[in-house]
Amino acid sequence: AYLVTGAYGGLGFRTVQWLVDRGATCIFMVGRHLPSHEMHDQIATFRANGITLHELVGDISERHDVEMIFERISNSSLELKGIVHAAGVLDDGTLLQQTREKFEKVFAPKVRGAWLLHEFSRSHPIDFFVLFGSAASTLGSAGQINHATANGFLDALSHYRRNEGLPSTTIAWGAWSEIGAASRMVDTGRSGRLGLNAITPEKGIDLLEKAVQSGRAEVTA
Repeated sequence: AYLVTGAYGGLGFRTVQWLVDRGATCIFMVGRHLPSHEMHDQIATFRANGITLHELVGDISERHDVEMIFERISNSSLELKGIVHAAGVLDDGTLLQQTREKFEKVFAPKVRGAWLLHEFSRSHPIDFFVLFGSAASTLGSAGQINHATANGFLDALSHYRRNEGLPSTTIAWGAWSEIGAASRMVDTGRSGRLGLNAITPEKGIDLLEKAVQSGRAEVTA
């Protein structure tokens, strides 16, 4: 079995599709809200082709919810072999606009969520542990000090896990086109002027595979 958090967002659901394409037959999907009607249609198609998909609703930053998720996985009698943590939220603001609440909102899925997944997965024989980070932690990003810092934690967590002999790779993603939070933001042209063009979903999946196979604690896409 495989676990994908943030599974009902654009990047998370595209990751579910990738796992199915690569032969996964049982996936636990987790998000704070139920999937959209469009996703339900695709999920129904997967199930018609023999794929077992568990649609779970929970907050990955809450210990009780994470405990429930791992209980469901254990009760399935299948081994958990991989985790992709794609959950995240933005709450941008310049330095004078940043508040404790903005930091807590962005830190919840990234910092608390990632740590709980690290903690609860230690007893499972997983082959990969992938954290969806952000290039903001590598390059910086105007108005995203909370986002950059939260994703910097993911970079450090991957090195920590590697030092303990556990698999982990953080991918510091640039913006994706068509899907993901960045695709819904107004394009001011700043990224293009810096030479940072959006990643297509097809290219993103190719980079995801290369990152998992790299054996590195962190990579920037």
